[in-house]
Amino acid sequence: GGRGEPLPQNDVTMFPTAISRTIERVKELSGGHIEDLTVVFDKGNNSEDNIRALTREGVHFIGSLAPRHYPGLCSTQLSRYEKITLENGKQVLAFDTKVKAFDRKVRAVITYTEASARKQQRTFEKNLGAALAALSQVCWGKVKDPVVKIREVVNPKLPAYLFKAEGSGADVKVTADQHEVRIYKKRFGKNLIFTDRFDLSTTEVVQAYRDRNEVENLFAEMNDPHACPLRPVRHWTDQKIVIHAFIC
Repeated sequence: GGRGEPLPQNDVTMFPTAISRTIERVKELSGGHIEDLTVVFDKGNNSEDNIRALTREGVHFIGSLAPRHYPGLCSTQLSRYEKITLENGKQVLAFDTKVKAFDRKVRAVITYTEASARKQQRTFEKNLGAALAALSQVCWGKVKDPVVKIREVVNPKLPAYLFKAEGSGADVKVTADQHEVRIYKKRFGKNLIFTDRFDLSTTEVVQAYRDRNEVENLFAEMNDPHACPLRPVRHWTDQKIVIHAFIC
């Protein structure tokens, strides 16, 4: 910034520092016992360096992976999944296996929720129809690179690889790539969790990952203007911002 403030950092960059401080705090509170500590985080913090840092700290981890990077796993027949019941009484299907991620072999649990799959299917059909309609209105004779134009029209709602262009010049015809669409739809309703905790049951792994929502709820409360009216912050220095937050 113009006043010499440090540039904002994203989650994946801040992760090692935040985790190290948290682990030190847990050590203080527990008398140094962290061998059973498991860090749960979402895919926004994924990186090989971060996973390696957790291993160095001597703690376990539970995180998530992007299903699109594991098309073979997403194609696993639902008949191979087992039904598990979570603490809230909801039932989901889960398939417990191993995958390679971040240069190591990890345990992976892929879950499937039918309601979520149906919702994603409806959204997909709507977006696909809108994308094809928009692509049909393009004057392809004036387009130098159809692939670039497809990406420009369909992003961010759909990936460009779901469409293929045939022909050239004004005769270009764009359609959905049915092979890619079939693979894409196999991800609907699925979430891929990974961990180094091989001692937990499938249900415990899924429950532990979903429990991170409790923290998300706390963040929402912190940002609730009725619970903590923090804004507007009419201060620039760290010291005054801290005092402002304390008064609020």
